[in-house]
Amino acid sequence: MQKIQVYLYPNRITVLTNLDENLTNTEWRIVYQRQVKIYKGIDNIIEIEVKNNDQKRVEIGTNQIKLVLMDQTRNLIGTYTAESLEDSTLVGLARLTIPNADTANLDPQFLKFVVYQDQPSGPDILTYTDSQFGAVGSIQLLDGVNTIANTTTKFNRWTTETNYQGSRWEARKIYHISEAIGLKDYRANPAQQVTLKIKLNDFYGQVYIEGTDVEVTGNEAFRNATQLIDFTWDGYNGVWSIPLNDIQDLTYLRVKYSKTAGSVDYVELVV
Repeated sequence: MQKIQVYLYPNRITVLTNLDENLTNTEWRIVYQRQVKIYKGIDNIIEIEVKNNDQKRVEIGTNQIKLVLMDQTRNLIGTYTAESLEDSTLVGLARLTIPNADTANLDPQFLKFVVYQDQPSGPDILTYTDSQFGAVGSIQLLDGVNTIANTTTKFNRWTTETNYQGSRWEARKIYHISEAIGLKDYRANPAQQVTLKIKLNDFYGQVYIEGTDVEVTGNEAFRNATQLIDFTWDGYNGVWSIPLNDIQDLTYLRVKYSKTAGSVDYVELVV
């Protein structure tokens, strides 16, 4: 029998509050902070632990702990109020939930957060993520819990390239080349498999599919391209569907064709 072990740990952020003027900064703890990670596709529960700069928990009391969450460009995602977990034996701990809906449309990234205490009467109390008064912390948003629906993108812009193949005008070969089809735009991790759908109209000619691992697109990107498909059609009319596997090392694809008759309408990428 095979066994899978899982571990249940609290996803906890420790913040410092500096209410006691007699206490001095005792250590710089930012290097020991565990990176908090949350995931798309699920409600994420986070505990907030409030300590003083002597590393002892302090009572939250009637104050409300609030977390302001921002994306990597500091656009506001939401402000969340934590529920106090204090009782007769426990102080300095609260819990909040970041709903799945709030991160569903975000790309994986390092989010920013600020935690403060909202007093019933009096000004808000800013807390710090380290003992050197750093107020902004980070939460890593990961893509992995949620399922990913197929993404479909259509490409229909073509350029023309002529290969003269010698001195005779009649010997020239005209290639029609699609725009570059990006593969790494759709996942935090590159897709291992995609499907290309090419719409052909009474097509007589040859179709090539090329890939490159160059990070920046342009004419030079496909100078040493890998040829993935080379197929000749003799009067095909319809949508040709081509699965492409083991392409995780590629950054771009393109379709190139030469013809004696017919046309190509578009290329569709299904990830």
